[in-house]
Amino acid sequence: TDQGFTSPNQYISIWKFLIAFEATKLILNDESIDNETREELRSFLEKNFGNSEVGALDAVAILQERSWKVSLKLPVNYIDVPGGEFVRSTSDASNQQIHFGRAATALMNRIASIQSENTFFVIFDELDEDYKITGVYFDLIISLFKATYQIRREIPTALALRPVVVLREDIFLQLDDHDLNKVDDLMVRLRWQTDPTTREFGLRGLIEQRFRANVRNAGITEEGEDLWSQFVDEAAWGAPYSTVWEFFTLRTMGRPRDIIKAIKCCQTFEHGPKLGPQAIGKSLRDYSDWLSREIGNEIFRVMPHYREAMGLLMMFGSRSFDVSMWHVKFSNNEVLTRDCNADDVLQRLYEFGVIGMAIAKKRQHWVFKYTHPQLLFNLGSTFVVHPGLYDFLAVPHSPVISKARMKAEKKKKKKEKQKLKREKEREEEKKKCKATAVPLPSATIKDNQAEANAGASEPPTKSPP
Repeated sequence: TDQGFTSPNQYISIWKFLIAFEATKLILNDESIDNETREELRSFLEKNFGNSEVGALDAVAILQERSWKVSLKLPVNYIDVPGGEFVRSTSDASNQQIHFGRAATALMNRIASIQSENTFFVIFDELDEDYKITGVYFDLIISLFKATYQIRREIPTALALRPVVVLREDIFLQLDDHDLNKVDDLMVRLRWQTDPTTREFGLRGLIEQRFRANVRNAGITEEGEDLWSQFVDEAAWGAPYSTVWEFFTLRTMGRPRDIIKAIKCCQTFEHGPKLGPQAIGKSLRDYSDWLSREIGNEIFRVMPHYREAMGLLMMFGSRSFDVSMWHVKFSNNEVLTRDCNADDVLQRLYEFGVIGMAIAKKRQHWVFKYTHPQLLFNLGSTFVVHPGLYDFLAVPHSPVISKARMKAEKKKKKKEKQKLKREKEREEEKKKCKATAVPLPSATIKDNQAEANAGASEPPTKSPP
């Protein structure tokens, strides 16, 4: 940390140093930059960190061993430090031990003066690997955003240096700092659109690009060609949902890797030229198991007992439940009741997409955190298990059927309905006949019976020969 700053800004200096540090390593590989400049920067890395390929984490460890100071030999006009930190040399260059924060400024000024034909990207990704709901974690992330913003503003256009921070939106929404609005113009909110006709951030287009990369050697390279219909048998799809594409987007979390994994799970079961309903239906358990592991990898850092919590969802026997039902199941779990709060656990399941909420009472519309990141958790809602977890949690759901099977089943149901209708009509006719029949008087019945008996006792008359 930089003791000259208060929370959450105490990590800005180290982030700026690491950005300059990584940019320096990239510049060494740029042959459009003169050798003298590259050797100057290589010498800085080797003198302070042992070699020019040292990683960022190792560099931080070395800085700590050196009391957070580095040896910097640059022309004096690049070093902007207080006079009390060291005595400047009267020569053309200065080689002094200075604090990494001052070194970051000097190094960035030197980098900014370099002429290059290329653009340099320093990308910070997978920041959720150590995600924990702690003040230190959020301070580190806020400082990184501020350091990136300051560098983008301060560095001249001579060298195109582009530090990029990639962060999950649900984590970003938990950051509280009055300066974060300043970076809004530099931000891109990447929200994949599931509408097949959408071009910007269109999920369908990205999946088709993946298809195209796999079949480029087969001669299918036209950009405007609809590859989805060539690989997926939409015409054979029956239910649930209206199309295979809609089924995949609603059964997954709407991310590229989710759709790709769902399709890969189908490959084991599909042996025909196109992906059909039967293979998709058989693959659901494999994908559901994968999704549960994917969520587990993200959620366990903030909720170690996530397996027990997800296990409670299996006990409802249905896809939806309310908070009172949740409290009953939760109270019966010894591990959860000992270490966790029921409402907090339910909220975590919502934040990580395990469950969604209903936002309408008459006709329930389910929403999930990843589709509506601004929507606040509401304990008064009805909750639903994510469709992609149905098979993993043994939750009842509608089976996948083909259009032919759906037509056959409709035809069968129609016949059964007609049969039941005919049987009902016959039953009603019988009842009607019984109700309208008029019995004969008892005396008439006796006379008729007597005549019949008398006729039966007389011998038959023989015909004359």
